[in-house]
Amino acid sequence: MLQLARLLLLIVFTSAAGLGAASAQQPVKQVYLIQNSGWMDAFYSDPTSQFRAAVEYAISSTAGASPIVIASFNQGDQVPGEASPHPLYAGPFSPPAASAALKQLAVAKKANGAWADTDFAGALLGAITRPDMLGQQPGIIWIFTNNMNSPDNSQAVLDNTLGFYRELQTSSAITRIVAFPVPMKLEGERYSAAGFILYGIAYGEAAAQALAAHVAEGAPLRRAYPAAPGLLKPLDRQAVTLEFDAAPVNGISVYSQNGVLFFSGLSAEQPSPVTLIARVRSLQDTLVIEQATVSARWLYAGTGDRPPPPVVATISPAEIKELGARQLSEPLQITVTFPPVSASGVMDEIQHIDGFMEIDLTGLRYGLDPAFASNAALVFGGPEMVEASELFNAHRNIDQAATSIPIRMTVEFSPWPLAMLAGSIIAGLAALSGLAWWLFASRTQAVLVNGERMKVRVSSFGSKTVFDGLGRPWKIKGGLFGASGSLTS
Repeated sequence: MLQLARLLLLIVFTSAAGLGAASAQQPVKQVYLIQNSGWMDAFYSDPTSQFRAAVEYAISSTAGASPIVIASFNQGDQVPGEASPHPLYAGPFSPPAASAALKQLAVAKKANGAWADTDFAGALLGAITRPDMLGQQPGIIWIFTNNMNSPDNSQAVLDNTLGFYRELQTSSAITRIVAFPVPMKLEGERYSAAGFILYGIAYGEAAAQALAAHVAEGAPLRRAYPAAPGLLKPLDRQAVTLEFDAAPVNGISVYSQNGVLFFSGLSAEQPSPVTLIARVRSLQDTLVIEQATVSARWLYAGTGDRPPPPVVATISPAEIKELGARQLSEPLQITVTFPPVSASGVMDEIQHIDGFMEIDLTGLRYGLDPAFASNAALVFGGPEMVEASELFNAHRNIDQAATSIPIRMTVEFSPWPLAMLAGSIIAGLAALSGLAWWLFASRTQAVLVNGERMKVRVSSFGSKTVFDGLGRPWKIKGGLFGASGSLTS
């Protein structure tokens, strides 16, 4: 049988068109897989178990407008008359329907009465490929499990479990993975339990975005699962952000609004180096940045054929160490040199330039947050399982990360070109007005009539009749530079 990562890769290639077409649709479909193999004995047999209630709350707080599927899983072809995953409910979310579906949960048994084994890979592939589940369309698969993976009753539970998570980490089809360790001490008929883990697994980019929203701080799911979830994949993007001192520097203000970083009050006339005070904030919930070199650069958006000059940024000190989950670093000095910018037109007073500030971490070394590692160990088979798991320690393979922050630079241009243009226009209009008056307005002009100088009001192109001292009519014609008269009879 092909390995899980290879199978998922084949699914991506064969359903790429479907993934692309559905990526714009929101919300994405969701499948809830609840393990009911023998390893889950305590969650169903202990009368004090709150497992069903925890699952029901997770479903009610994440289900949206799209259809959902609630299914149990163990290992396919072991329970007579049932496939794995086995749907318990499919359709629009309904609290009564979800509650009724979860009441059906019990430890699954083989035909001989023995408890069923567990096959994580088979359950996940079924959820992705089966038409009654995701049908190879983007979606979120939630898995409620105690992490005991034992296909065909293999005693190599540790190797099976770690192998499954290793393939999840390397699959390009799986775009995001989060984990909530949930302590729940229980005693079953044969096995005890310290808790379970809720995994959120995104298939496709649209699902990755939806999953991130579901587990964000303040989301409904976090009221029942308050501990920050471990982000297990991806770990090389959106690792940190910068928080600037809000105080203006040399007339330049820096502030953040709706996730966009604004630099306003920039002059376009000459390069202006400005030193700002900022702190690096970790965006990781369960990882410590043990060491990293931080740098920043600007990337312009939509510049067309006239890209602005590059913005240069230097950071001092450039090293950060032991930055805990969601913590702020010590203050850093960021010297930003804003280049002169040419106006696109003489009428420009203000110009907005959009782009991204990319924060790069190199020489990056992550460590697992001790509190999360301790919590995970309680429900993941002990510290050795956490230490050995490639899924929980994928950060060991990450040595760089990048975060993009949308920015807008507001450049203010000198008013003098506009003022000079306005003055030229006013002067030109005045000259035109004078010329029009000179050409068409009547004005007093001196003209000789029968040898005598007479003052007559006439326009440059007009004429009028006057009489001399003998009563004879004279026709006076205006001209650009004077008037002339002629005897008409």
